[in-house]
Amino acid sequence: MKRDTFTELSHVLTGESDLDPRLAEDYEQRLRHYFGRDLDRLLEAFEEKKRSSSADVEQTARAALADVPEFHRVAREIIRVWYTGQFKTPYEDVEPPREVEHYSQGLLWRVIGTHAPGFTNAAYGAWEDPPRKGMSKAE
Repeated sequence: MKRDTFTELSHVLTGESDLDPRLAEDYEQRLRHYFGRDLDRLLEAFEEKKRSSSADVEQTARAALADVPEFHRVAREIIRVWYTGQFKTPYEDVEPPREVEHYSQGLLWRVIGTHAPGFTNAAYGAWEDPPRKGMSKAE
């Protein structure tokens, strides 16, 4: 299986094209700890569907996820970890962010157009100014 299969599937599941490769590696390892066999099977199914189909990558991901409940759970947790830095284990325990970047670089902040609370590169006093319209990335 190709090394970047997890990242490619993550692009499709999150709808985001700009994913940090280091975070991808961290997230794949964390998820593999709890969902190892199911994660491997999902990635293999995704690769197999890509090889055997001329469909676009989004349709390929849908086909790989179809009718396999274990894949649905893993896919949800892939999305959750990218957006929040945390995910639920198979035991429904929350696995919190392990590194500051897992929290501060969550896609959630990008989508809502702000930075993670407690993390900003703005100068002291920046809170006085209203947010700029059309912010596309967390600042």
